[in-house]
Amino acid sequence: MMRTDYRHLDIVRHRSRRVLAPYLLIVQHHDITSKTKLSAPLVPPNASDRGILAPRIVVDGMVLVARILDIAPVPLELLGEVLASAEAERDAIRFAVDTVLNGDNMGRAMLRQYPETDHFPAIRPGAEERPKPDRGGKPPQASAPR
Repeated sequence: MMRTDYRHLDIVRHRSRRVLAPYLLIVQHHDITSKTKLSAPLVPPNASDRGILAPRIVVDGMVLVARILDIAPVPLELLGEVLASAEAERDAIRFAVDTVLNGDNMGRAMLRQYPETDHFPAIRPGAEERPKPDRGGKPPQASAPR
């Protein structure tokens, strides 16, 4: 019988041996049932990883990164044994997901610290952010120079 009781932030082995990421991080909450689980691949770090978007996680003594930009639904049939939990890295994982999905302001500021921002042209260093509307929904007025 296929296992279905995977929990949020479980680190599992990928059942297919022909994949580049032998481990997966379950990012879908366990109260949301489905035939798939949203998962981020866990891979060895490389130079193109952006710290905030690839939180570091140790699995069996190996330092890996969760590729948050590569989150995808993985069928339950492809999820193997649970090796560990990434609960200790919960804040870093949540911060990365929030930054990708919502453009979290703190995450944007941290992204500006990295030179390789080609994936985020709207937030390149020196690029201005759009002004946010006030609470009444009106765009902010430009202030007169002093």
